[in-house]
Amino acid sequence: METEPAKLCECGCGQPTQIARQTRNVCGHVKGQPIRFIHGHHARGKNNPKWRGGKIKVNCAWCGKEKEVIPYYVTRLNNFFCNNKCHGKWKSENTTGKNNHMWRALVKVNCAWCKQELYRIPSQVKCYENLFCDTACHGKWMSENVCGINSPQWKGGISFGAYCAIFSDEEFKESIRGRDDHKCQNPYCRGNIKLNQALTVHHIDYDKKECRPDNLITICRSCNASANKDREWHEAWYQAILFRQTKLIHSQKGLK
Repeated sequence: METEPAKLCECGCGQPTQIARQTRNVCGHVKGQPIRFIHGHHARGKNNPKWRGGKIKVNCAWCGKEKEVIPYYVTRLNNFFCNNKCHGKWKSENTTGKNNHMWRALVKVNCAWCKQELYRIPSQVKCYENLFCDTACHGKWMSENVCGINSPQWKGGISFGAYCAIFSDEEFKESIRGRDDHKCQNPYCRGNIKLNQALTVHHIDYDKKECRPDNLITICRSCNASANKDREWHEAWYQAILFRQTKLIHSQKGLK
């Protein structure tokens, strides 16, 4: 069977096409005859069924330079740019402040402490009942309004219970610290050395009127604050530490 000579691709690229090896009705191939397009070229230009007339010339919205874009972009975008640099400069001029679609006018309020006029975004006014100039005003307001009975952690004033009379004697407390070698007696203390925490005299059974030496132990502020949780465990813990310490002192002195 004679075959026809090859012909040029109909897309206009100027390259010769191949001879069809078999008949394929879907593609329009006839065995022994040249195919119309090189593989992949049939979708080019005007021969493409989705052809929309080619690229359209537009101007950059920032610098005015002319460029070409496909019609699809023209139907979806209002502004076109040469590159990201032009796009960024245009946004800095046209989409900031009141021109931004997220713009919300500031609301004028007064500082809850010093009553100075402030301007805050609407979301802050909606979320917070009290607003402040800075952390200084916030701290002063907290010291007046969120302490004592007004504090959510108020426990009825149990932390301000009366101590025994001898506990006000600084020499007595210094003797307890001296007995404990002026060190935090918690072997797992993490704050005494690194943070240079001040030492306190802790009531082991949490009874402030029981100021017997065997009910007092020297610990740092960090450990003293931690002892307010799981009181039963800490009471047994510090009793065991003090008992072991007393037994060691007696053994060194040769006492039973």
